Amino acid sequence: MENIENVVINSYEDFISELNKIKESETSAILSFYKYCYLYSDESDLKSYRKLIIEEVKSHGLIPYKVTKDINLIFRYKRKAEAVMYIKPYGVDLCIYRR
Repeated sequence: MENIENVVINSYEDFISELNKIKESETSAILSFYKYCYLYSDESDLKSYRKLIIEEVKSHGLIPYKVTKDINLIFRYKRKAEAVMYIKPYGVDLCIYRR
């Protein structure tokens, strides 16, 4: 596992790069696992799963603007771009919108 701590996002390209790293790394599998556990667990607590997911993406230098009820993530970059990360059972999909 590569060390990705202390990542600083200074540009739009860095923002997109880190989102793609999440999509292509084991982080996507971890996020999918958290969503699966939330959906199919008898004791599903949304707050605890949100906290786990936020901690997981923080290591990539990203903090979600919002975590939806369906455990999907919305990121913003300096009001210039938004990205929605749809967490699926087998990975994640990205939808990036640049203003």
